[in-house]
Amino acid sequence: MNRIDRAFAMADGGRVTFLQTAGETEGALLEMQVTYAPGSGQPPLHIHPEQEERFEVLRGALWTRIGDEEQVYGPGATFVVPVGTAHTMRPEAPGTTEVRWLVRPALESEAFFRTAWGLDPDAPGVRRSGLLRSVALVRRFAREFRLVSPPYALQRVIFALLGPVAVWAGHQMPPRSDAGNRGRKTRSVV
Repeated sequence: MNRIDRAFAMADGGRVTFLQTAGETEGALLEMQVTYAPGSGQPPLHIHPEQEERFEVLRGALWTRIGDEEQVYGPGATFVVPVGTAHTMRPEAPGTTEVRWLVRPALESEAFFRTAWGLDPDAPGVRRSGLLRSVALVRRFAREFRLVSPPYALQRVIFALLGPVAVWAGHQMPPRSDAGNRGRKTRSVV
């Protein structure tokens, strides 16, 4: 991956730069620097069933909900989201918020973010939006990202029913790769 492939503008005006990828760290780490535009939204409450995330706020402020605790972190602050902990966050500053973000192990988080944020416009399913795209995305990346609600058992049933409809409707997701799985046992999910 060359330097041109590392930095991307996001649809909401933010920017992400992949500093270290799964392919470069033998699956141990994904390191990014993300600049959020003012007013950027927040992801739904979610967990990472196999991954820890570590954040350092470089500029601006970041509101977080980690477990049942809400907090705002400013420049220089670091915090960790442990494996399997429900969380969400959003920029809290009036200007841009810049964060250094580490995900361990990397798994296929880079592919998840590239797809979810629409960074690769030619990738399957990127230009689409809506419920079926969300079903396809969360179903495909269940090792990397799971919604907290509804319960995962119910999500699996819903995804099993809607997954084929999503594919039929053109919501293709990139195939699994081994870049983020080196040295780890892979298993099927969903």
